Amino acid sequence: MRVDVLFRWADLDPQEAEGRVVVVIDVLRATSMIAALLKAGAKEIWPVKEVEEARSLAAELGGALLAGERGGVPPDGFDMGNSPREVDPERVQGMPVVLTTTNGTSAIERALRADALLTAALVNTGAVVESLLASDVQRLLIVCAGTQGAFSLDDALCAGGIVSGLCAAVQSELSDSAMAARFLYESQRDKLLGALRSCRHGKVLESLGMGGDIEWAAKVDSIDLVPVRAKDPRGCRIVAARRGERLVDVGR
Repeated sequence: MRVDVLFRWADLDPQEAEGRVVVVIDVLRATSMIAALLKAGAKEIWPVKEVEEARSLAAELGGALLAGERGGVPPDGFDMGNSPREVDPERVQGMPVVLTTTNGTSAIERALRADALLTAALVNTGAVVESLLASDVQRLLIVCAGTQGAFSLDDALCAGGIVSGLCAAVQSELSDSAMAARFLYESQRDKLLGALRSCRHGKVLESLGMGGDIEWAAKVDSIDLVPVRAKDPRGCRIVAARRGERLVDVGR
């Protein structure tokens, strides 16, 4: 398996996703939120880049819930923000959710030409690794969302966790960035919560009174599912796949 890592979504030329499986990461907090929503029973997640685009799509879908943030807080009129701790299973069960965030959904949009598209966070790293292995992926690109156009430690740690898990199971050809991510994760794997609290985005969340989201996001392998794009002519629709399910079987 050939593995590469990009540390900012802005570094991804959409054409680079073609012919590859792409994993998008935004630990604090979009991809953690996607995992939380699907675990709580949401029917599907529709990630979009802009707030007005989210409102329009929710109306088109007929009663979809709106979730997301700008500056860390929910836009006016949204049903919920971007905090995985605030996901209410009774509210989201069986519902489509349209999600827009500052960084994570922009990263997903850049990766839409991928042969297969997954999202990952620390909470479901193990499940993602198992699905990649089961699918016999040959060319893997891991895209970190980053924070406001800059490198983000939380995303790089998660990328490294995926690379580390893959290397423990199969022989892999790593780019320098993939090796760097792996070394970073393996140096911090026993103190991830402290690393997330010390990073720039973690400090912003603490300042907004959302420090609990950091603790939630640092619970490695607490969610046993894989968010995967399912084909849909209306746009990017993400559904829950089982741990270890082959990517070609998703959505069939």
